[in-house]
Amino acid sequence: MLEYIRNIAIFIIMEGLILNAITNESFKKIVKIFSGMILIIIVLSPLDQIFNITDLINTHFYEWDKKESINEIISSIENSNEGNVANVKKQYENIVFDDVSKVATKEGYQVTSVNVNFDDTKNNYIGSIELSISKEEQTTGSGMVEVVKIGSIKIEDEDSGEVKSSDYNPSIINIKNYIVDQYGVDYSNIVVTTGG
Repeated sequence: MLEYIRNIAIFIIMEGLILNAITNESFKKIVKIFSGMILIIIVLSPLDQIFNITDLINTHFYEWDKKESINEIISSIENSNEGNVANVKKQYENIVFDDVSKVATKEGYQVTSVNVNFDDTKNNYIGSIELSISKEEQTTGSGMVEVVKIGSIKIEDEDSGEVKSSDYNPSIINIKNYIVDQYGVDYSNIVVTTGG
């Protein structure tokens, strides 16, 4: 207790000496404000010894700092994973493009673009594939392009007797079947658009 009173007395004497040395009134006001705050801390220091306020503050600050650090690490991992996942998805899309191009070429088509959509709810499995193809230009001996037009056929539903029109192209069906077999994508999730 005696040390506590001595610390307060020393602080008040030092404050008085500093204030007497300062001639500028506005600067004196600033020094009084800060010295008042320090005096409050000195006066309340016995409470710190009783209630361990400093340890409590340090513990809460440490926990807050730890949470911030963990959040920063998680954020950086997520950002790097997003970049890696995007890169892997692009590489996979290129592989699908090359693979399907081989099959399409056998069927007389040229792949112009492939868009692979991943299903994030199923750990990035392929959700659907959108494929744009065009008829490969084949020249005959005379240098002319031979155009083959496949017409539409009528499909009748056995139960309702309803007639539906459909563009039937066995080459596109073969390409779709290959994608179903190779990549496990549901047939209804494969979209093939033709141009040319």
